[in-house]
Amino acid sequence: MAIVKYIKELKSGRISVGVDLDGESVAYSIPKSEYGKMSFTVGGVLDGEELSHLASLDGEYRAIKKALSLLSYSDKNKRELYARLVREGYSREHSRAAVEYCLMHGYIKEDDQLRRLILREANVNLRGPRYIREKLAAKGYSRDGIDAVTDGLLESGEIDFAANFNKLCEKKGAFDPDERRALAYKYGFRTE
Repeated sequence: MAIVKYIKELKSGRISVGVDLDGESVAYSIPKSEYGKMSFTVGGVLDGEELSHLASLDGEYRAIKKALSLLSYSDKNKRELYARLVREGYSREHSRAAVEYCLMHGYIKEDDQLRRLILREANVNLRGPRYIREKLAAKGYSRDGIDAVTDGLLESGEIDFAANFNKLCEKKGAFDPDERRALAYKYGFRTE
């Protein structure tokens, strides 16, 4: 049996609902707007549907808080964030909702992440477009997004794959055409 023990407004503007579940106290945090739609009072008994709805609202809120906490430490793309939330024990539904919330509010900026990653791979690590595309796609970035950002960097002149390939060949001491072709293949450049 679920009995409502208290209802408190929190500083965050949310409502905390304390419930006694067969002797165990549980607190659910729900939006004020949702509380206005509910009809329970302190001392009232919650049916299974009401309790499930409270738990769902609270679970989504907790997943969003965890997502924001994870993003405060490091950038993550949609797939990485979703997978991390699921690994942390949040339901798939709540994890999806948290990722959507972060996207909607601009906390996940995949284009900015891609720009930094592509520039580093191309200009510092001297990797070619094929290598970069496969590496970032394996991390969960969309191939279309990778291609669009790469094209933009090429157009702006921030990346010059031909010059980078020449630097790589010089660095590796590859002057013979067969050695250059092998390097181009290994590091993801076009082989002529």
